[in-house]
Amino acid sequence: MNILYERLSVEDDREAESQSIENQRILLQDYAERNGFTPFVHISDDGYSGTKWDRPGWLELTAMIEAGEVSTLLVKDSSRIGRDHLRVGLFREFLREKGVRLIAVNDCVIIGLS
Repeated sequence: MNILYERLSVEDDREAESQSIENQRILLQDYAERNGFTPFVHISDDGYSGTKWDRPGWLELTAMIEAGEVSTLLVKDSSRIGRDHLRVGLFREFLREKGVRLIAVNDCVIIGLS
């Protein structure tokens, strides 16, 4: 399964999904569709800091990876994963061990399977 993950640390004043999450969804969905990463599922953490690692969507995502359900993870940029560079690096190693490709669209970073 291909996962499109969106995160924003501060909610805006919208009653529904924040503008930034909406923009990340559009960017990632467009990239996924243009590059054949379909079907996909969106997982979002709206209003959760990248310094926290117990975000609801993040916990769902990591459980899916652990269960072998994820083939590709797409994010807008590496900071959407988290703000602790060491933990982000450890997460990248976790993805490599699980055979999951990571694509950070705006960073032009693709890690994993070719």
